[in-house]
Amino acid sequence: MKATKVSNSLAIAFLICLLITGVVYAGTTSQNGGVGDAWCTASKTINQGSSSWDAYVRSQCDLGIGLIGRIWWTVRQYCPASGTTPVNKQYGGEVYYNTNYYQKVTNSVYVSCSSGGMELQDLGRHDFQTVLNTWQPTVNRYENR
Repeated sequence: MKATKVSNSLAIAFLICLLITGVVYAGTTSQNGGVGDAWCTASKTINQGSSSWDAYVRSQCDLGIGLIGRIWWTVRQYCPASGTTPVNKQYGGEVYYNTNYYQKVTNSVYVSCSSGGMELQDLGRHDFQTVLNTWQPTVNRYENR
């Protein structure tokens, strides 16, 4: 019984430390449109922590459609002062069929830029298709750190 109380206390103390020190910044860029009778949203989200960051690609409709996903997706960390890209992840197309939702996430550790700030980039083209209609918006999210 005492061991359980100690481990619970340690877990609570750990969570409080994370909440105090682990400030997270998040932002989303979205574009709305339609395909057939469905109303859809294409979005990119970046969540920034103290030493790493997550990039999301999300395609969502209010109705199930024939095909939903992405055509391409690039996640980068760009250092403007040096013109370098220490993080550069490139993904091809991926789709789900007969559904209304698609989401993927990738995470990256910050790589130090030699001077100045850095720009996080979550870029790509989405894919929404029904038998008769196609909507393929490009949505890009940029954040400076």
